[in-house]
Amino acid sequence: MPEPWRRLSSRTVYTREPWLVIHEDHVQLANGVEIPDFIRFDEPDVAMVLAVTTEGQVPLVTQYRHGIGQSLLDLPAGYVDRDEDAGQAAQRELAEETGYAGGTWTHLGSLWRNSSRGRHRLHVYLALSVQPGAERHLDATEDLAVHLVPLTSLAGLVLGGHISGMSSAAATLLGLTYLNEQGKLE
Repeated sequence: MPEPWRRLSSRTVYTREPWLVIHEDHVQLANGVEIPDFIRFDEPDVAMVLAVTTEGQVPLVTQYRHGIGQSLLDLPAGYVDRDEDAGQAAQRELAEETGYAGGTWTHLGSLWRNSSRGRHRLHVYLALSVQPGAERHLDATEDLAVHLVPLTSLAGLVLGGHISGMSSAAATLLGLTYLNEQGKLE
């Protein structure tokens, strides 16, 4: 098994809390090679939910992603606040972004969002039998549209490149695999 790197020194080069802190580390690999300017960063964890209505519809959101300069079709998601757990964040984000709530919730797992540069995680939840009726509360910086799509079309949306954000694609496939293993996919 590869040996961990040794951090010889570290300095914070940029802070925009709570969203981003960038560090520059001077590290030494197990073979003695040194990297004097390895960049790593801290970001909050993200909670994401694959929600399914009692009618077998999945609420997805389309929102503009400035980093790539285009809109993406995504699962509802958002940062986990410091004073809440990931499950609470997932429920909050589903209601705020889509107006859906309730149902039966399952934590499907947590994935590293960028393991080479930081310790932030993507917490994936499945919510079955969600219902409309929650009040949407979009942040001032959020401009998104909600789309209901059949659960049976999700794999095709990922494989066809329509759900192309890495987090949403991974969470969708994780959820579909779980549902298939539970015998809940038709």
